[in-house]
Amino acid sequence: MKKSIDPRTKLIVLIFINISVFTMSAIYIEWLNMALIVVLCLLFGQYKNCLKYSAAYIAAMVLINITAGYENHVLAALSIIVFLIRRFLPMLMFGSFLISTTRVSELITALQKMGLPKGAVITFAAALRFIPTVREELSQVRDAMKLRGKGFTVKNILTRPLATVENTLIPLMLRSATIAEELAAAAVTRGIDASQRRTSFYTLRFGLLDVLCALLFGSLAAGSLYVKRGIVF
Repeated sequence: MKKSIDPRTKLIVLIFINISVFTMSAIYIEWLNMALIVVLCLLFGQYKNCLKYSAAYIAAMVLINITAGYENHVLAALSIIVFLIRRFLPMLMFGSFLISTTRVSELITALQKMGLPKGAVITFAAALRFIPTVREELSQVRDAMKLRGKGFTVKNILTRPLATVENTLIPLMLRSATIAEELAAAAVTRGIDASQRRTSFYTLRFGLLDVLCALLFGSLAAGSLYVKRGIVF
C-alpha cells in the first residue's frame, strides 16, 4: 500500500467531513472523524498538527462539560462558542493536513483531471500556497511586535486592544498584497495561464489508502445524514 493519498481523495474526504460537521450529527460520529484524522496525521508524520488539534478538541470537550451545569448567561454563551469551535475542529484539522501534505503542482494536476475550469484551478492553487505564506508572515509580524514591546499578549489586548489589532493587521495586510502579486507573477512565469494543457512531473493514481479513506469518511457522512432523518434514506 503506497503511503500517499491522491489530492482528489483529500478533496472528497474534506467534503465528507463538511457534511458531518454541518449536519450537526451525533457526537460519536464526530469522535470517529477526529480519530480517523488523527490516524492520518500520525501516518504522514504530522505530529505537531495532531497534538495541537487533539489538545484543542479535548480542552473544548472539558470546557463544555464544566460550563454546562451552570445557569449563567455568560457561561452559557461561552459554552455555545466553544461548542461551535469543537464542531469545526475536525474540518480545520483535516484542512491543515491537506495543506501540509499536498504540493501545489499535485493539486493543479488533480483539479485538471477532475475537469474543473482553469479559473477554479488557479484559485485553489493560489489559496493553497497563500495560506501557509500568510501564516509565516503573521509569525514574523508578531516577532517584530515583541521586539518593540507591543506583542500580541493578553495584557496588551486588554489594555490596548485597538492598537494591538492595528499593529497586527496593517503590516499583515500590506504584506499580503505584496505576496499576492509575487504569487501571481510566479504563476504566470510557470505558464499557468498558457492555452496548452499543463503537464506535470507527478503521476497521480488511486491506491488502497485512497479507497479506505473514501469509504470510511463517506460512511461517516452517510451516517450523519441518516441520523438527520430522511435526507439520504
